[in-house]
Amino acid sequence: MGILLDLVVILGLSLGVIYVFHRLGIPNIVGFLIAGALAGPHGLGLVSGVHEVELMAEVGVVLLLFTIGLEFSIKDLMQIKDVVFIGGALQVLGAMALGAGAAHLLGLNWNTEIFVGFLLALSSTAIVLNLLRERSALDTPAGRICLAILIFQDIAVVPMMLAVPFLAGGHVNGADMWLMLQKGLAAVAALLVLGRWLAPWAMARVADTRSREMFLISVVTMCLGVAALTWWAGLSLALGAFAAGLIISSSPFGLQAVGSILPMRDLFISIFFISMGMLVEPAYFVHHPVLVLTVTALVLILKQASAGVAVLFLGHGLRVAGSTALSIGQIGEFSFVLAQIGLNAKLLDSNGYNLFLATAIMTMVLTPFMLSLGFRLGEKSPAWLSAIGLGGYWSPSWGGPDRQGGDDEGHAAHDGHAAQVVVIGYGLAGRNVVRAARLAGLPFLVVEMNPHTVRQQSALGLPIVFGDASNPAVLAHAGLAHAKILVVSMGGSVVARRIVAAAKSINPTLHVIVRTRYESEVEGLRKVGADEVIPEEYETALEIFTRVLRRLRAPESEIATLLAQLRRQDYNSLRDVNPGGEGGEQRLSGLFDDTEILTFRLDERSPLVGRSLGQANLRKDHGVTVVAIKRPDGVAASPGADELLAGGDMLVVMGPPGKVAAMGRLFGAPPS
Repeated sequence: MGILLDLVVILGLSLGVIYVFHRLGIPNIVGFLIAGALAGPHGLGLVSGVHEVELMAEVGVVLLLFTIGLEFSIKDLMQIKDVVFIGGALQVLGAMALGAGAAHLLGLNWNTEIFVGFLLALSSTAIVLNLLRERSALDTPAGRICLAILIFQDIAVVPMMLAVPFLAGGHVNGADMWLMLQKGLAAVAALLVLGRWLAPWAMARVADTRSREMFLISVVTMCLGVAALTWWAGLSLALGAFAAGLIISSSPFGLQAVGSILPMRDLFISIFFISMGMLVEPAYFVHHPVLVLTVTALVLILKQASAGVAVLFLGHGLRVAGSTALSIGQIGEFSFVLAQIGLNAKLLDSNGYNLFLATAIMTMVLTPFMLSLGFRLGEKSPAWLSAIGLGGYWSPSWGGPDRQGGDDEGHAAHDGHAAQVVVIGYGLAGRNVVRAARLAGLPFLVVEMNPHTVRQQSALGLPIVFGDASNPAVLAHAGLAHAKILVVSMGGSVVARRIVAAAKSINPTLHVIVRTRYESEVEGLRKVGADEVIPEEYETALEIFTRVLRRLRAPESEIATLLAQLRRQDYNSLRDVNPGGEGGEQRLSGLFDDTEILTFRLDERSPLVGRSLGQANLRKDHGVTVVAIKRPDGVAASPGADELLAGGDMLVVMGPPGKVAAMGRLFGAPPS
């Protein structure tokens, strides 16, 4: 019952704290950390099984990284490999150097200086990725760079842990290093086999059972199993969970896996943040407030400087560098593990360890505010940057000075003109809208989530940017405030509603056209501000309807009139649940009340045989028009006045009701 009561206490306390913080506008993560500090052994002492809570916290980190992996793909990871190994190495080495240098100024020993650099180099994978996910910012340039650097940091933990005995005055065991290398190679081989053959085959078999319970168990087993494999190889559990997510994301079952795991992930990641708060000693803050705040400020400055320089080296602008630096400026959870090892190895004394804990928790508390600040940085460069001539480096455009492809926020215009038409999605519908905009000579911009499409089309000169259009910041940076038309040609109804609502909040006068699949989605899209909604199922019905009318030889002008009226009425006639009933029949037939279309076979004895349509003078003398003539060799549509009539011709005649039927006497045959 111990762990159950502990869970009741920490979750109940967290609920109260988060409710108050939510009313005050303070991020949830801060509430979790403070709830943990209150419930922990150094606070009110309400939790007895701290170790069990820490184990559940580990599960939370594993599930978070697993879902992040599910939202990515191996192809996506390959696209940021340069950022992982170049940007990550620059950030880690830079932070280590700055941290060791600061420790040297404090007069510490050389081995402790290097160890302090280790602690400073690592950021919180769980906190940063969770905040980016909540903001839908993982697919922004800053979000992808953060992910890449965090992946490298997780890899860098292994050599750091191996170096601790050496720094403590011992020696590095060559046999242990060789064994770890063998385990690492074995883990990589196992992951390749699992991702290439075993996982897709196993997931397909489980999916065939159509059992949600079995599917959930298989997903969790895959996640925890791969995480355990990487832990056995000396790597982090989080890195293994991320690899498991990548494996499943490359299969057709990624979406279902995300839906199955999300509730568990949110619960366990909350416990992780609470467990971090339990490490806090409130008494230390009370006795050393100035020291803690000073060291916290120094840590943030050094970490953000190393991250910002690394991003600038990759060729991105100051805006992305600033967003990334502010996002990963905290001390990470793996630093806690290193600090505990360092305490046992006498690299830290108890006072230094407590100072580290207090500083680390402070940086974590400040992270939501810093990350939010980073992503709220304006599109225009600050005035002081422009004053010293660096304004152009604030946000380089795609294909400009950025060697990595540029920022997604810099192409809201092309050829010197602001985009008048913004197109969301570059699928079939999006390509046709672009074609229409080009024909009309309107400047346009495409926002697309597929990075391959973005790079390919950008190389061809298409004004296209990479970004999640449901993120208001992406729409704002795409120049939506000055656009006239927004066409949403991709995404489900939920995503489309988010895009429309965000677009209307940026530009209330914007004309928004949305393509959706079903009629049931039309009303919801109109409520959030869509001006025109094109349901695919109705357009399909109209196409079928058009072909039926053409088969019945209805004139094109009448078909066009009918289609235009149906669209003006928002397809109301097609919504009739009883189309054969009186109401629906009257609405449709009413469009043709003044027009009748009949087909006649021209008899050999008719006085019209051998005469032209002009000579027959049917329109002037009888008020009817021959709209088509069908013969064995084909159909003459809209025949001219010089068209000669011959016996056996099938005449399609249109005119007022009664007058058309009366033509049977002249044609020598009854209408068919």
